[in-house]
Amino acid sequence: MPSLKITRKVFILVVILACNTVWSVADTNPSSDQHIHIAGSQSVMVVGDEPDADTDSEQRLKAKNIIDRLLQNYTRQNSPHGDKPTTVQLGIYINSFYSISEQTMDYSVNIYLRQEWFDPRLQYNKSEIGRNKDCVKLEDKIWEKLWVPDVFFRNEKKADFHHVTIPNRFINLYPSGKLWYVMKISATLSCMMQLQKYPLDTQICPMMLESFGHTMKTVVFKWLVNKSVESTDELSMPQFVLIGYPTRDCSKNYTTGSYPCLQVDFILRRDIGYFIIQVYIPTVLIVILSWVAFWINTEAIPARVSLGLLTVLTMTTQSSGAGQSLPRVSYIKAIDVWMSVCLIFVFASLLEFAVVNVYSRKDTNEQRRLQLRKQTEQQKLHEQQQQQQQPTVSVLKAARIQDNFYQSSSCCSVSIEPEASTSGFSPMSRADSLNHKCPITNERSAKLTDILSQPQQLSGRIENYSRIPPVVMVSRASKIDKIARRLFPLSFLLFNVIYWVMYAIVK
Repeated sequence: MPSLKITRKVFILVVILACNTVWSVADTNPSSDQHIHIAGSQSVMVVGDEPDADTDSEQRLKAKNIIDRLLQNYTRQNSPHGDKPTTVQLGIYINSFYSISEQTMDYSVNIYLRQEWFDPRLQYNKSEIGRNKDCVKLEDKIWEKLWVPDVFFRNEKKADFHHVTIPNRFINLYPSGKLWYVMKISATLSCMMQLQKYPLDTQICPMMLESFGHTMKTVVFKWLVNKSVESTDELSMPQFVLIGYPTRDCSKNYTTGSYPCLQVDFILRRDIGYFIIQVYIPTVLIVILSWVAFWINTEAIPARVSLGLLTVLTMTTQSSGAGQSLPRVSYIKAIDVWMSVCLIFVFASLLEFAVVNVYSRKDTNEQRRLQLRKQTEQQKLHEQQQQQQQPTVSVLKAARIQDNFYQSSSCCSVSIEPEASTSGFSPMSRADSLNHKCPITNERSAKLTDILSQPQQLSGRIENYSRIPPVVMVSRASKIDKIARRLFPLSFLLFNVIYWVMYAIVK
């Protein structure tokens, strides 16, 4: 008995040492621990438990076996639901807008086109692909063997699939028979833009997805729920801002039937920053520059003509440059209104100088005539003043002739005293004496009195004229310039108010 107890103790000690040895080896060699764990698992799988995950090669093999089995009696020409229409849900994910052209009336976009539909002929059991898999990703080119919707872009000009580095499309097959088909497409689509408010416009560019060969009896299009149109957060464009993309139905009835169609309208608002810097500010400065001529002297003809022609030619160049990138439409655009009115203002300032120049020359000629007339009158006044200083011989001769005539008359006799020829001779007293002595000759003596008194009356008129101050003429050309300095800026300001309210504020 004592030997048996000793043997048991030795056996227990050996077992404890062996276990310690194994544990120490496991601590120093992790790979052996993993190997033991895997071996243990495999042993458990042998007992009857299924593995939690299969290898990739096994999954691919299972997927291939499922597809081969499903496609044995599959015909891609037949609709998934036979006589009933197949509902295809469409969705778009926008990657970028990389070209919007007013000249060619189109835009280019890069998108992911998503399609979803059910094909009951492709149903399978989920257990066939493992617990961690929800669907089977089908191999490339498999869409050539399956029924797929014949979707095309109705307003397409050009479109391409992406093949770098592999074809950028795939199909996922779910156990319920649902297929999820995604492809990457770059397309150039037509967009009939309305440019009446260009460059203050907002354009609506459509994208129409239509079935090419299946009528609504076979296929019905619907948008994906909550995923109809999506876009990346980094979406940006040089001249436009995407402010919305409403969707609607665009089904159309043709000769062969009614074909399903879905449409999304991209609302693109043009960013005016570029045009403010490149068009509006330069033209405003050119118009203001043309007003500088109103403060230049009217006699500086070369300066005002050069300034007017320079601004007119510059505005013409600006106007032609602004319209080079636009199509030749028959209606008037907002940029045409702006350029035309600015050109009219610049041309009107040049015409204003022409009017000012005409009136300036008229004023100059009028002043010269007044000066010449004044000089002539002053010269006559000087001559009359010299004649006033001594009696004229012609007046005395006229008086003697009248006396002789009255003496020879049969009515009465008039004698002329010798002292009448002295320096104290007075024509008015002479006439009075004649009237007193010969009443019959009153009328003739009155005429003599008028003749003798004319030099004094003429002298009085000249003296009165000499006392009138010279006429100072206000230049009409200066008046026109002063009016233009206020009229042109106020008119241009009023035009700006009307223009920006009409095109930028009123929708």
